[in-house]
Amino acid sequence: MMERLNGRYRPMAMVASRARHKVAPALVAGAVILVSSGCGEEEDTPSATEETAYSEELPAIGEPVEFFLYTHCGVESLRLGGQWWHAVEPLYGDGGPGTAPKGWGDPYEKGELTRESEQRVTFESEGTDVSFVPAPDDRPMTECR
Repeated sequence: MMERLNGRYRPMAMVASRARHKVAPALVAGAVILVSSGCGEEEDTPSATEETAYSEELPAIGEPVEFFLYTHCGVESLRLGGQWWHAVEPLYGDGGPGTAPKGWGDPYEKGELTRESEQRVTFESEGTDVSFVPAPDDRPMTECR
């Protein structure tokens, strides 16, 4: 069977062979992109254990711990030691309240949480600090979904 390739008729097997040589590098490049893009996502996606770490217990004062902060709706509140804490100065993305801070992961940002005192904790990531204090009504600032 004959097929047209580059303006000339060639046997079908030759057309298929040349097509494979053009597709193979594209498939390899696509696989490399998929593998490399998946690596960054895993680092900023907490396991079930990491997601709830410290939600019911407090870390020791002065000892930084790895922490995954929920950022999808902005940085407003976190659950720590069985209670809600509010950001002293909430942090949002360019879209304002309801958006993750620019340059931070969405829905989570991995960073360090340090309990400064009984009444203050600080989350640090990407060179930015956000301080939290216990919520007066033990509720998140807003209900974001």
